Amino acid sequence: TVDGTQAQFSCKTTANPDLWDTKGGRMIGKSMQALEVNRKLDKMRVSIIKHYQEIMDRDNFVTADKVKNAFLGLEYRCHTLMKVYSQSRDEMEKQYKAGMKSLSTYTKYRIGCAYVGEFMQTQYHVKDIALKELSLPFITDYETFLRTDKHLKINSAMVFVRNLRAMVFRAIDNEWLVKDPFRRYEYKEEETTR
Repeated sequence: TVDGTQAQFSCKTTANPDLWDTKGGRMIGKSMQALEVNRKLDKMRVSIIKHYQEIMDRDNFVTADKVKNAFLGLEYRCHTLMKVYSQSRDEMEKQYKAGMKSLSTYTKYRIGCAYVGEFMQTQYHVKDIALKELSLPFITDYETFLRTDKHLKINSAMVFVRNLRAMVFRAIDNEWLVKDPFRRYEYKEEETTR
């Protein structure tokens, strides 16, 4: 139960109903079966609490279904924004070392990865976010962070917003993300004279 919402699943263990303590959620007695069932239930509780804490640290909010899915291994392949950034940054580094990409392109990816990580820590107090939780407010908050906390001019900020957009494209291309959070985002630019 999380915030009054329950998520149920079978623990695939049988117990004699006459020896079951409904209120405590345990078997009564000291029989071999009771000790074994209670030990298994205790291990499950510890694992559920661990998954709860991991989800809270990662996403900053938890639902009963998220905990259940994590416990059952259904959320194992959850793709996150920082994983996509890290993969892209690592690929850019390899391409830069092979002479396929310029130093400025590699640097842009490296700094973009650092900025997004810092933004999530500052704004949301999380280290990473699931791709499916990206939203228009996340993007506009990131733009504001770049302009205010990093003191970037609009065109420089847009470089890193477009970098985030590239991560979203990568996620969509790999079918890790279905909905495009940028679909209603409007890019801003200032004309410059050179």
